[in-house]
Amino acid sequence: MKFTMSILILMVALSGFAVEKNTWQAQWIGVHPQREVEVAVEPRPEKISIPEIVIIKAIYGVADDPSKQIDVTAKFQQLVDVQLSKAYDPRKFRFKVDNKLAGQDPAKDIEKVLRLEYVVNAKRIEKTVKEGGVVGLLPVPKKKKEPVDPNENQWSCFRNVVALDEAPRKAMARIAVDSKYWLWINGEQVVFEGQLKRGPTPDDTYYDEVDLAPYLKKGDNTIALLVWYFGKDGFSHKSSGTPGQAPPRWRLRSRPRRARSRSTN
Repeated sequence: MKFTMSILILMVALSGFAVEKNTWQAQWIGVHPQREVEVAVEPRPEKISIPEIVIIKAIYGVADDPSKQIDVTAKFQQLVDVQLSKAYDPRKFRFKVDNKLAGQDPAKDIEKVLRLEYVVNAKRIEKTVKEGGVVGLLPVPKKKKEPVDPNENQWSCFRNVVALDEAPRKAMARIAVDSKYWLWINGEQVVFEGQLKRGPTPDDTYYDEVDLAPYLKKGDNTIALLVWYFGKDGFSHKSSGTPGQAPPRWRLRSRPRRARSRSTN
């Protein structure tokens, strides 16, 4: 039987019956073609330029009431200088506006604001932030999203009808699928979460060995597969990287493993 989409039927041995024309030659439907992924070469990161930040004025208190205001210009500049002395991170230049920042409460039970004037690399900026808010002196760059590999997390369905002249006494199938599969014959689940183990070397792997005879009958037999291709490496799984085919170097020196039978849920 020929499979695509990372499905490799290593051998099917049928005995004691005849099938029409070519034995177990199937053309599967519903396969997703492998999609090429363009790998973008990112330019080398530019040298980080530390900005020059100068606090011109920072007044905390009740708006338009100088008697209930505190000048926190020097303290604010000190906070900025401390951050500039550390490893540069624009996210660190964000400060909560509250009495702790000012060192005291200039007007109890009255809403206060911080009126800030400062310069960043010769650019003058003014901000007014209410008590309890956060003032950010520098723009925080948006985190770049990692490109999504379109070959990851692929689900595919396969279905075909095979005609048999008589029911077989034995029909051993050796199946290896990257990464998991579910197998049905004539509407009955044969394998639940079949898979293959792909360790760091080709010698450390296995395939599922299944006798299909109990599920086959004389006449038409419907075989269906649901395949889940991870498309990435895991703790004990090394992805083939080829959702459309099985790499030849993984086809040899495998050992059988008893597949899980249909679900008991």
